[in-house]
Amino acid sequence: MSKLLLLILLMLRPGPGLPAGDYGQAVVTQKQARQALNHALLQENAPYIWGGQSPAGFDCSGLQEWSYRQVISNIVFASSPGVALDVTEDSLYKYNAFLLSSAEVVPGDLVFITDNPHTITHGGMFSKWIIPGEKFEFINASSYFGKVVIDSWSVRGEVRGQWFAGFGRLKYLKAKTKWRPAVEFTKPTITKPSLPVFIPFS
Repeated sequence: MSKLLLLILLMLRPGPGLPAGDYGQAVVTQKQARQALNHALLQENAPYIWGGQSPAGFDCSGLQEWSYRQVISNIVFASSPGVALDVTEDSLYKYNAFLLSSAEVVPGDLVFITDNPHTITHGGMFSKWIIPGEKFEFINASSYFGKVVIDSWSVRGEVRGQWFAGFGRLKYLKAKTKWRPAVEFTKPTITKPSLPVFIPFS
């Protein structure tokens, strides 16, 4: 009986793509996403600095968070310990993104990339489709190039040893919001795609 109860609880645990309202988070609007992208584009060629969160230097999550903070000044993020001003790319994916299908993504939405099947290691902000559903343009703070760049990426296969893991619309909390994850959960395995990736509707 206890094993059955545990199984039911595990099935009911939250996933990374929860809708607005869960945990008291709000989802940014498409307009806010586009505004954040405009701020990010102004930072093209800014230096890459691990942990950087300003025009003096960005890392990948730092550019995303800074860009959205220019639109929503009191934005804070959810993380496993609680509320944080800065989180990793993996925490953006796990706690702060409403996962999107390829048909739903708009300029400014989050792009998640990885070289590890267990965690998200890189990301940026979607700009436009080059080949709809197959190849896209995005801006990111790249350790490979050593600066903020506009790059292209395929939804299938590998690019420089990394692969596309999904799109997401930012979920956020406003300052002074109390947040704790109700239940810790294991993220789905992030597999290397051999065919075009279409993230299912949540």
